[in-house]
Amino acid sequence: MQRERKLTFGVVLLLLLAVSLLLPAACAQPASTPAPPAPKPTATPSPSPAATPKPSPAPSPSPTATPKPTPAAAPIVLRFSTYTSPTHIGTKLDQRYADTVKERTKGAIEIKMFPGQSLVAAAEELRALSQGTSDMAALVPSTIAGQVKDLGAESLPFIGIDNSRNAFMQYFEDALPLEEKAFAKFNVKRLMVGYTDYRQVFTSKKQVKTLADFKGMKLRVSGRWQEKLGEAKYWDFGAVSLPSAEQYMALQRGTVDGMITTAEAYIVAKLYEVASYATYMNQVFGAQRIAINLDAWKKIPPDLQKIMVDVGKESVQWTYENLLTATDENKKKAEGLGAKSYVLPEDEKAKWIASVQPLWDEYVKEVPEGKPWIDLFKKAMTIK
Repeated sequence: MQRERKLTFGVVLLLLLAVSLLLPAACAQPASTPAPPAPKPTATPSPSPAATPKPSPAPSPSPTATPKPTPAAAPIVLRFSTYTSPTHIGTKLDQRYADTVKERTKGAIEIKMFPGQSLVAAAEELRALSQGTSDMAALVPSTIAGQVKDLGAESLPFIGIDNSRNAFMQYFEDALPLEEKAFAKFNVKRLMVGYTDYRQVFTSKKQVKTLADFKGMKLRVSGRWQEKLGEAKYWDFGAVSLPSAEQYMALQRGTVDGMITTAEAYIVAKLYEVASYATYMNQVFGAQRIAINLDAWKKIPPDLQKIMVDVGKESVQWTYENLLTATDENKKKAEGLGAKSYVLPEDEKAKWIASVQPLWDEYVKEVPEGKPWIDLFKKAMTIK
């Protein structure tokens, strides 16, 4: 029994020994790689329905660039010099021309006014215009008579048209070729007819009613041919030349007894305060010529030149209308300020006109080129 126990114990011991030997070897072997999983079956994709091609959208037109407006050309600016004051009717007529030209050229021509000799002295107007110091100017026949001698005919006593509108306009139309020739020598072109008025006699001591009343008087006059009126063979008075600004003082001091001037000037200078007698002889004198420097003129486009010329033709009528209305208005105004008026009767006026005919002849002898102007004047006087 004991022997069987020993045998059993031995067998167990041998089994334990065998296990102990096999177990390390098993642990030394690498772990087996597990088999990869079986691939999943690939699903057969269902056929996609054919896509209906979308029409390509029409290309949007590129936005048209808005053209930038062309900047307006700068206006042509012309400097206009005149000796008359800003409130003088002559300046107003000149301004009317400037405004009308600006309107009709739609602002392409702008005429800038320089009244009252603020740009050029009256005696220098033609020279300054010729040289381009001014672009436009109001030229007075009596002032430029020494330079444009043939135009000096219009500074003669009683040279002027007031018998009819037709006569007035015809005279200046006929005179244009003569003026073009005369002014071309000075690099100048006439554009319009400006202010004109009647000369009257204003005195401080007595009313002048006949030619005999002039004798012994001292009168301020302007222009060489007006001064010659004072000679004994004509009206026989002492002709005095002095600036218009000095007239008032000269009358106060007795240096002069009166003057031959316009009613407009008489009122503006308040001469009625020192010379209360007014004799209305209505001695017409030469109209201003509004002229332009030829170099400035050539820079103006032809279409704008035509507008300026056309407005200039219209200005002749404006001047005539002013001649008729302004004198009567100024006469009434002067009377309201204390002036004593006397209107020269037609028969007496005829004597005054006849008395200066020899002076016209004297002018023609001295200035033969002035005869065509006098002939035009005489012709116009027959037009009704």
